Amino acid sequence: MGLGGRAALSVPLIALAVAATVAVMVLLLNDEAAILKGWDAAWLYFVGTFIVALPVGAFFAFPAVAFGRWLPEPRQAWLIGIGVLVSIAAGLAINGIEGNSVIDLILVFGAIGALSAQIWWSLVERHRELDAAHD
Repeated sequence: MGLGGRAALSVPLIALAVAATVAVMVLLLNDEAAILKGWDAAWLYFVGTFIVALPVGAFFAFPAVAFGRWLPEPRQAWLIGIGVLVSIAAGLAINGIEGNSVIDLILVFGAIGALSAQIWWSLVERHRELDAAHD
């Protein structure tokens, strides 16, 4: 399978992983004053996160495939750093208005960005090096 095919398959897998991570965090950290609690809240956040994460992942997949080979070594560390920074910036832009703790947002969205970048590395970028070595 080529790099584009790996990227196309990895985007929904990353969206599922991010949505599952958010659902688990909702189960563990749900406020007692919340309208939806337990599995209902987890399912709602899972579906909502998946719906958002899928097009966002597809949007970022194109430049990642096109320009990923120009990242300096170690590329895995650079990918994780970029994933953390972009995710934190998006989280602060989306949720900063709601009055959530900034530290919580940084930790949660940073972890989501790191997870996404690690999965992208494992499914796509790691194979770019192998494909280039066989040419």
